[in-house]
Amino acid sequence: DMLLTAPGRNEWYFLVTMMQIFAGGRLVILPSFAKPIEMVRTIAAWKGAICCATANMCRLFLIAAPESGRLFPDLYALEASGLPLFPWEKEAMIARVAANFREGYGTAGIGVISTLVAADMVRKPGSVGKPLPMIEVQIIDDSGHNLPVGSYGAIRCRSPLLSRPCPENGSAPRAEY
Repeated sequence: DMLLTAPGRNEWYFLVTMMQIFAGGRLVILPSFAKPIEMVRTIAAWKGAICCATANMCRLFLIAAPESGRLFPDLYALEASGLPLFPWEKEAMIARVAANFREGYGTAGIGVISTLVAADMVRKPGSVGKPLPMIEVQIIDDSGHNLPVGSYGAIRCRSPLLSRPCPENGSAPRAEY
C-alpha cells in the first residue's frame, strides 16, 4: 500500500503515485485532517505501507515521536521530499519515526534527481544520496567545467527522461547539456 499525504501536484508524489499505479499496487489518498495528530494516528494504524511526506510533515512527526521507540514502527518505509531536512533531523527520523526513512531530492525544472536511503543517511547524513538510474549528474564551475568530487558548484543533469533545456535566447544547440 502507498499512503499519499499531499496533493499529486507535488512532483515526487506524482512520480511515486504513477509508479504505484503501474505496478498494480494499492494507492490510499489520505484526506485533509483538521488536526495534525489525526494524521499521525491514521498513518500509525497502517502496517507494511509506504508513506510519502513533506519535510514539514516530517518535522511534525519528530514533535509527535516518542523519546524511545518509533512513531511508525509498522511502516515499510517513509519517503520525504520537498524541502531538505537537516542532517540531525534525518538521524532523528530513523531513530524515532521510521527505521526505513528515505529522502528524495530534485528541482522544479528537472524533477527528482537523487534518493538518500536510511543506510546511507546514517553513514553520511549531509548527503543528497545517489542519482536515480538514467540520470547523469555533474558539478560544474561558472565556466561549465567539471569540478572534482567534494567541490561546490552548480548542478548539471542529463537524462532522456528530463525536459529539454530552456535557453535564454530561445534556441539551444543539440549538444546542449
